[in-house]
Amino acid sequence: CSLCLQLVNHGVDVGLLRQTKADIADFFGLPLEEKSAVAIPPNGMQGFGHHFVFSKEQKLDWVDLLFLATRPAQERSLDFWPTEPSTFRDTLDKYTTELASVAEQLFRFMAKDLGVDQEALLGTFKGLRQCVRINYYPPCRQAGKVLGLSPHTDGVGMTLLLHANDVQGLQIRKDREWFSVQALPGALVVNIGDVLEVSS
Repeated sequence: CSLCLQLVNHGVDVGLLRQTKADIADFFGLPLEEKSAVAIPPNGMQGFGHHFVFSKEQKLDWVDLLFLATRPAQERSLDFWPTEPSTFRDTLDKYTTELASVAEQLFRFMAKDLGVDQEALLGTFKGLRQCVRINYYPPCRQAGKVLGLSPHTDGVGMTLLLHANDVQGLQIRKDREWFSVQALPGALVVNIGDVLEVSS
C-alpha cells in the first residue's frame, strides 16, 4: 500500500472491539463441521473457507477466512452470517456500522488535506459495498515454509484492520523491503487501497 497507518482514538467503543475479538475467536474455535454450515459455495465469495481455489494442486495461503458483505444491508447474505456464537451477528452489525463512520471521517480528513471537495471524494465511495474479511491463521509446524496471506494490494478505497490477538504477522512493503507492523493496543490499521490512491 502507498500509505499505512495505525489509528488510535478512533472513537470505536473499547467494549465493542473486545466483543468483536471474542466473537471472532469463538467462531474460529468451533468444530469444522459447525463452521462449514456457512461455507463459501462453489464460485461464491461470501462465507467461511478459502478464496481463489482453482485446483486441488495449487498452493493455498495458510489461512481460514470468513468473508461477508455488510453494507448496504440489501447486499448481506445472512445465510453466511454465523449464528454461533449467538452474539456474532449483532456484534458484527454494530462493529461495521462504527467502521463505516470511521472511514467516512477519514475520507473527510483526507479530502481536506488533499485540497479536494469532501463531498466529491465521499461520493466516489457512497453506496459501494462494505465487506469484512476475517482471517484466522491456524498454528503451523513449518511456519517458515508457508504464507499466511500472499503478497497483495487492496483493490478497494480503504481497508481498516483490527488485530484480534497478540500474534504478529502483518507486513507492508516499501521500497522493495518488507516491514513488520507491530499493532498498537486498540488501534485500527488503515491501508489506503488502490481505488483511493488512483482517485486522489
